[in-house]
Amino acid sequence: MSDRFQDKYRIPSARLRNWDYGSDATYYVTICTQGRECFFGEIINNGINAMPCMDATHGIDVTHNCRDAMHRVSTTLMPLKMKDLINHEV
Repeated sequence: MSDRFQDKYRIPSARLRNWDYGSDATYYVTICTQGRECFFGEIINNGINAMPCMDATHGIDVTHNCRDAMHRVSTTLMPLKMKDLINHEV
């Protein structure tokens, strides 16, 4: 077995071999920016000032609208990353 996913990626898959990803569960998703670019916003006065040109959670809302079984539990927005807790109910 190759140590790469579909012989394309440099790292092995992080998926658990025996886990049914279609089952009821809560998932923790982190989206990081490339090159440590402050893509999602900047810190001003100990708070985040989100980028005005984008609603960072809009894309996830669209995904949730397409999949009735997915519901966002919480979102944490930082300049370099966005963290979501997503509940999947079959």
